Amino acid sequence: MKTANSASLITGLAAPLVLLSTCADAADLGVVVGQGDEVEIVGVVIRTGEWNTSRLLSRPWLAMSGEWQLGRWHAQQSAVEVSRITDGSFTAVLTFTPRLITTSPPFSRSYVELGLGIHLISEQSIGADREFGSAFQFGEFLGAGIRFGSTDRYSVALRVQHVSNGRTSEPNDGITFVQGVVRCSF
Repeated sequence: MKTANSASLITGLAAPLVLLSTCADAADLGVVVGQGDEVEIVGVVIRTGEWNTSRLLSRPWLAMSGEWQLGRWHAQQSAVEVSRITDGSFTAVLTFTPRLITTSPPFSRSYVELGLGIHLISEQSIGADREFGSAFQFGEFLGAGIRFGSTDRYSVALRVQHVSNGRTSEPNDGITFVQGVVRCSF
């Protein structure tokens, strides 16, 4: 993927998400890049502030939030009919900040996160042989990261994400990405 194209794509994708983030009390804005199954992904993410789950999750090391993502998938194969997909998603994210893992400044807190959400994709296939069966997809991810900086303003994470239609229609090839995510709190 060319760097200039990626930068302009991220800028174009970020504008609607920045507007969306103004509706949230607190938000993290970030960039996601990844690759899997001969497809590259680049996108922007907005993580909402923690949801009030005091009755459900009354533990200081456990939090729940939402993540909006707008991404662009690009098939690495050349000369294919559908080489790009736009993906919009919303994912509920459970974040576990273990007390057993201690880190020293500037890396103040490690975390593990689990996400489960829905995706809407612009095309039902990508590349030479990956068919999704419908535009509506489910997605889940498992990741780990570190928060750092003053008041844990920044975070870097690595995660594995799978997207498929959950066998609601055929075909159901699905796709799995390994992703890097960099976020900054506002």
